[in-house]
Amino acid sequence: MNVPELSENQVLNITRKITLADKQASSYFEVPFQMPIGMTRLDVNFSYPKSDTCVLDLGVLDSTATAYPTRNGFRGWSGGARSSFFLSTKDATPGYYSGLLPEGVWTLLLGLYKVPPEGVEVELSFSTDASPRETVVEATDVPVRRDQAGWFRGDLHCHTHHSDAKGAPETLAKNARRNGLDFLAVTDHNTTSQWKYFGPSSTPDLIFVPGMEITTARGHANIFGLSE
Repeated sequence: MNVPELSENQVLNITRKITLADKQASSYFEVPFQMPIGMTRLDVNFSYPKSDTCVLDLGVLDSTATAYPTRNGFRGWSGGARSSFFLSTKDATPGYYSGLLPEGVWTLLLGLYKVPPEGVEVELSFSTDASPRETVVEATDVPVRRDQAGWFRGDLHCHTHHSDAKGAPETLAKNARRNGLDFLAVTDHNTTSQWKYFGPSSTPDLIFVPGMEITTARGHANIFGLSE
């Protein structure tokens, strides 16, 4: 397969036609691309005629990923909530993970949630640059716990703008405290990028529980204790 190669400060445009046969073969449509050495930021945009019968999801794997399913290389997922994202060594779009951008073949993942009978044409654009940027330093989780017995009030299923909600993590935490919750599990869809805020933010009066909602076309399930 001919893998398109990105070049610094240049936009690469790609068009892909997705058919019902693609959806029948796999829940995901992969678009590989070559990341050059030394890049510090990646921007991706995609567009298609979204409708009630045509809905695609969006995510990305870096070059450390192995054959699917992989434990390595997952760099984020925004489902159908976004039409663009960026990654850099210091920051990233909510739902995606910042950090070093290793050279090699990356894979854009398009989730084939709904594909119309006639198929759908997807327009993709990629750009990179190597401007000097800091590398993110992850904050340390705060080990807060309660040992006394009692009744505790909390929520085991909520989202932020790291998936398909509108509110930032700070807004969710403020609302939880205002409503007198003792604990809060934030289970954004297919990402734990929200944990970079919640991990260091637990206090004795409001303990945050790591979690994620695994979301597929065949069903959803919440899991707890997962922070990466």
